[in-house]
This record gives sequence, C-alpha cells and structure tokens, in this order.
Amino acid sequence: MRTIKNSLIANLPDAEYLVISPRRINLLGGHVDYNSGVVLPAAIDRYVAVAIKPRNDDRVILHALDFDDSTEFLLTNIDKKCDLRGGMLPDWALYPAAVAWEFQSKGFMPGGMEAVYASTLPVGAGLSSSAAAELVVAEYWKTAGGWNIVRMRM
Repeated sequence: MRTIKNSLIANLPDAEYLVISPRRINLLGGHVDYNSGVVLPAAIDRYVAVAIKPRNDDRVILHALDFDDSTEFLLTNIDKKCDLRGGMLPDWALYPAAVAWEFQSKGFMPGGMEAVYASTLPVGAGLSSSAAAELVVAEYWKTAGGWNIVRMRM
C-alpha cells in the first residue's frame, strides 16, 4: 500500500482525498449476489486506490498510472462519452464517467475533480477491477457531496 500511496501523492501532491476499494472473490455464486442469490465471498489483498483533488467546475481530469494514460471530460456532456477534444473516452475512463452519469440520473450533482488511479488488481483476471474503479469515485462523490446513500445501493 505504501508504494501505491506514495506514487499517487507524487502524481497529485495537493490531493485532498485518498480512497481505497479493496476487492473480493466469490468462491460460490459469481454474478448472483446482486440478484439475491447465495454467495460465498472472500476478501483478498488487492485493491484500487485513487487520490482526488476537487475542482470548482464540471471538468473531470483522470490519470491512470497503470495504463500511463490521462483523459478529461465535462460532467455536463457525460452522455456523449467523449473527451474534451471530442474523441471517445478510453475504456478505463468509462467507469468513473458512468458513475457520474448514474448519480446525475438520480438527481445528485457530482463536482469536478482531478484524480490519479493506481491498482494492484490484474486487469481481466475476474477480480472486479471495473467495480473497484467505480466504487472509489462513487465513495468520493458521496462523501464530498454529503449525500446519504446506503453503500449497498452504490
């Protein structure tokens, strides 16, 4: 954790939030947990972490250290799934963009931010790296906005 935290802070030294989403595996019942099925989850020592600096506008700036990539988009133009230059958002950025869109569709207005992501999850290994990427920004926006949302709902 120390190495990832240090790299996040080095890339965004004025971050105000550090959010970590640990992962789990389902030993039994994959993809039935959200349908009220029986599951047997187990915690693992892998996670996604994000350092976040709030912005006073509707711009979201994302840096993915694992992909050595960055992108920017506007919260007011989220349904287009495009960056500031009009190109498509990279796949990894669609997850936080989708969280913003979902919050907006429920009447919550997330604010702009600059965020740096890092992860110990192997992409494509079935360890819910996409869910972890969504939950870190969901938890940030929930906390920063002072919204009363039950975690299970997120």
